[in-house]
Amino acid sequence: MESLAKERIRNVVVFAIIFVAISFFLLVRTTTVSNMYCGFCHFKEKELVRTSNVHNLDNSSCAGCHDISPFSISKHFSSDKNVVNEKCVKCHETLKDSKEVKNKNIVKMDHKVHMDGKKANMKCVDCHSNVAHDMGLYATNRPSMGGCFAGECHAKEKDLKKCDYCHYVKLVYPEK
Repeated sequence: MESLAKERIRNVVVFAIIFVAISFFLLVRTTTVSNMYCGFCHFKEKELVRTSNVHNLDNSSCAGCHDISPFSISKHFSSDKNVVNEKCVKCHETLKDSKEVKNKNIVKMDHKVHMDGKKANMKCVDCHSNVAHDMGLYATNRPSMGGCFAGECHAKEKDLKKCDYCHYVKLVYPEK
């Protein structure tokens, strides 16, 4: 009878230890992946995400783009271009094969040409580094034309007659 009581006590203690360990893990995980946790230090970025047109607090989280660990302890977050780009590709896996993004009013874009590795082997964050943290005067979450024309990409194509190649809506008109 005494051994049965000891076994019950041992089982209760083991169960309690397992329960406390799982609860602690869930508490740490929940607090470290919350936007509130990130916002304690990154308040400027949290505000930018809150007001983002594309990736905002209603449809994404800081950890969704920056977490590199299944345990999500703060030292396992990164804003490295390759880490963030991997997260982009996971959520938007079909975009890299699309010719144009439909239902966009201003810009049309052939993602396949820019990401296929033949003409260019660009990463999402090469153009969309501001997708959730757009600090521009007017948040667009799109790349700037200056970025497209910089370096070797489209430096020779600054001809205003070619604006409609990328723009559905002509925003600049050449002088007559």
